[in-house]
Amino acid sequence: MKRHSITLSIFLTAGLLFVNAILPLHAQTVKLKLIETSDVHGSIFPWDFTNDKATSASLAQVYTYVEEQRADKSQSVILLDNGDILQGQPLVYYYNFEDTKTGHICASVMNYMKYDAATVGNHDIEPGHPVYDKIVKEFNFPWMAANAVDTKTGEP
Repeated sequence: MKRHSITLSIFLTAGLLFVNAILPLHAQTVKLKLIETSDVHGSIFPWDFTNDKATSASLAQVYTYVEEQRADKSQSVILLDNGDILQGQPLVYYYNFEDTKTGHICASVMNYMKYDAATVGNHDIEPGHPVYDKIVKEFNFPWMAANAVDTKTGEP
């Protein structure tokens, strides 16, 4: 048995040396651009529905920038969100509490924008489990939280 494990160790070591020798020949440089949104607070369109005026910060405007960056084939774009999207504008409130049967507007827009990942903000849990649990199923990307635990299973 010892002889087999020594032979296996030599074989694995030789394999690793071979792979390490080959990898540099095929290495390439990849340029990553990270684009991050945070504290969107339901600003999907460039209009503040609460104060009835135009705004210069919305996901619609971010999307234009993201698409310009994705068109640049010299880089790969990773789109992230830092949370706090489910509270703020009346449109989001409507999908949180009034129209709870159809897909949530935030999930539709963020999926359309092709977010790669997002984190949960404190305002994202304020609408409660019915909203939170529904939207997490609608997202086409991971929605992460470092300190969230499923109280039924004890799993993160």
